[in-house]
Amino acid sequence: MPSSGRRVARPAPRRKERSGRDAEAWKPGCQDWALCLVFTAVLAAAAGLYSLHVLLGATELADANGRIPARITRQLDVSRSAGEADDFQRLYDAPGSKPELSAKDIAQPVQDSKVDPPTKQSSEFLPKGKGGARALQNVPHLLSEKGATQKLQDIPQTALPKQEAISQPSFAQNLRRPTAFPPAQNPELDLAVPDQAIEQLCTPAKIRGLVAMLTEKLRATVSADKDKATQAEQTMEAMERAAQAWTRLLEFKFQVEYMRNRICSRMEYWFTTLAELQPPWVPRQLSGNLPKALVWPHAAYVHFGVRRVWSLGEYSQWADLCAGLASLGFEVVLWRFRQGKFFPSEGNYQEADIVFTDYNGVHAGKSVHVLPPGDLTWLLDTFGTDGTIVGNDFFGRIPPLTDYPLHRFLTLVPGFAERNTFLGVAAVAGKANKLPADSAKQLPARKWQCVLWSKVHPWLREKNGFPAYHWKLLREYTKHCKVIATIDKKDTYKTEELIRECCPEVEIRGVESPSGFLELLRSSAVYVGVGEPLIAPSCFEALSLGTHVVQPRFPQPRVLPNKPITQAWTSQHPFLEKVPEPFAFTVDPLDFSALAVTFGKLRAYHESIYGSSEGAATAHPVSQEERLALHEFYAIGDYPGREEFSIGGFLKRVANIAKNTKALQAKDWDWELQQHPEQLPALARGGGGK
Repeated sequence: MPSSGRRVARPAPRRKERSGRDAEAWKPGCQDWALCLVFTAVLAAAAGLYSLHVLLGATELADANGRIPARITRQLDVSRSAGEADDFQRLYDAPGSKPELSAKDIAQPVQDSKVDPPTKQSSEFLPKGKGGARALQNVPHLLSEKGATQKLQDIPQTALPKQEAISQPSFAQNLRRPTAFPPAQNPELDLAVPDQAIEQLCTPAKIRGLVAMLTEKLRATVSADKDKATQAEQTMEAMERAAQAWTRLLEFKFQVEYMRNRICSRMEYWFTTLAELQPPWVPRQLSGNLPKALVWPHAAYVHFGVRRVWSLGEYSQWADLCAGLASLGFEVVLWRFRQGKFFPSEGNYQEADIVFTDYNGVHAGKSVHVLPPGDLTWLLDTFGTDGTIVGNDFFGRIPPLTDYPLHRFLTLVPGFAERNTFLGVAAVAGKANKLPADSAKQLPARKWQCVLWSKVHPWLREKNGFPAYHWKLLREYTKHCKVIATIDKKDTYKTEELIRECCPEVEIRGVESPSGFLELLRSSAVYVGVGEPLIAPSCFEALSLGTHVVQPRFPQPRVLPNKPITQAWTSQHPFLEKVPEPFAFTVDPLDFSALAVTFGKLRAYHESIYGSSEGAATAHPVSQEERLALHEFYAIGDYPGREEFSIGGFLKRVANIAKNTKALQAKDWDWELQQHPEQLPALARGGGGK
């Protein structure tokens, strides 16, 4: 048929799918719907599990008691005996320089299988800034199973996460700081939880009441004597300033709870000693702001930890120093430990009137080009620095250590390292109050038994590089009295195994609480040492409780390796050599016959006051004069030299240090000017600067 001129619309061709089916013809069937439902269910299940995981993690970190998460706790409990927990705890516990994140800010909990921090987080939960990002890169290494076994104190400073001056805190620092530690395996070492009974002793109300009581007592004893009235007024003014300083000190959140417990439990003795101090202490400022003392125990932080503290001797001295400074009216600024180079700044030092730190503090300051100021600074140095060692990068008498004259180094032993200043430790409360000789009912119960000095004993094994007389001496002790050892059963030295191999007769106990250990000393006759550890102050606590102390004299005087002093060491504690018999005995560890005579005397002394529980007569006679002295000793711990390690003696020394904190002069380096003048600052050589 011919065309009519109109276009006829043709139907559009159907679009073919790749499968070959027509798009309009295909309809979803039952199988397709089933596959869709399965896929949707899988996605929903995955999302639900992820949400539950996050929720449980946040809930776990938000535990009402603020405890370390249970998963982390299990890891700590497994590794605690090897010491890995110490390092992880320091990272976990270290506070950041900004407010800590709450539990809801933590997106992922730590996994059970290893101690690695979470890696999947939204950006809002990450530490901000370059320092935070760099810290996240370093934390997995420090918290990994391999990194956790390496002691932080063994890691060079350069290996630790580098941060810019006061940069953002690392992720580990931002973890919510726990307020309690898992149940203590070792009460003396796990001292994170404050003793509630001790806490009640040092409230602001207790401080005010104590000052009011002592002030009233002073007023009651002051006569019409004008001089005495003036002294009483000075003492009352000093106590008012001390009350302000103590209140501020106890408001501080201590990282090392042992320090706070020690300070709190002795607060009454510190105030009583201040009230009795002669001549009276006159505070630097009688009105206005308190003078500031910056206290920075950096070596203790680095070597002994801040959470699970394994050595208390260093922290005892630092705690006593804080208490002494507060008693003298100083506001104590105790520098906190944080990961990275978080050290005092120029501004911090400018605000201070006196500074206390140590070798590690000087080197840390050097690393950021901010040294503790020489005019204000005193360095705590346990063994002493006599200036004879120059060629050592850490403690040699080279710059910048020579910026601090030798007398600015504070030692633990009186009469040793005489170019330094003796600080010591306040091992006992104060002077012993005399009692009548017939006050037998005042005597504490005491058994004929011995307590072994120290919680760890690597020196009982010759393979560790120690002479054989250490373990042989312990074996001899067991022949003369029952020996009780309070040890850390989880220490890496395997002390329990060493004692059992050497002397199975020794009764092995776990580490006592501080109060429990003092009660054990009080109820025992003798505290025995085998030559190590050196200069630990617990021997003076034993003497103050009326317990005899026996220590060995070294077969040959020895110079201690890796110490800034060449003076020979002669015994476990040099000052004990000056405490006479019958209180302390320094024995020849190789002469067992003489040792037997010594223990014969000790048994006779004990039985002359307490009688014999076994009906055994001793051959050593005890004179009436000795009996009177022994009664005083057993009842109140009175012995020659007690003042050196009392709160009274310690407070006087801190007062002298405060008085002698002044601008340095060339004469402060007189001895060293004759030895190595080239190592001294320009000021020492007569120049106008450092």
